[in-house]
Amino acid sequence: MGDRPPKHLRRRGCELWKVITSNFSLEPYHIPILRTLCETADRLEACRSRLTKEGLTIRDRWNKLKPHPLVSAELAYREQLTKIYNTLGLDEGEIAAKRVIPRPGGLRAIPGGKGT
Repeated sequence: MGDRPPKHLRRRGCELWKVITSNFSLEPYHIPILRTLCETADRLEACRSRLTKEGLTIRDRWNKLKPHPLVSAELAYREQLTKIYNTLGLDEGEIAAKRVIPRPGGLRAIPGGKGT
């Protein structure tokens, strides 16, 4: 599989795509799952960025504080990301640190890959 990420992915999604495709042997059926993983990572990062700028709370029409709607979206994206990593048999922390160590039953590492 090529290392070139889909054009619609943002920075975080592209980084994930490159790390995973350059270090693991992917079957054709892994590609849509990988695409969803990268898209979800981009959405999670967008939520975090906006929450950092706007804060975790907002004021409602009665001027009462309530959780920002993106707090629940961030949680949902985080849960989805974890499930997709598990589906691919990858360890999220190791991928984030660019230490590529596949889990048993997961994707097979490419010998001599960029992160191994």
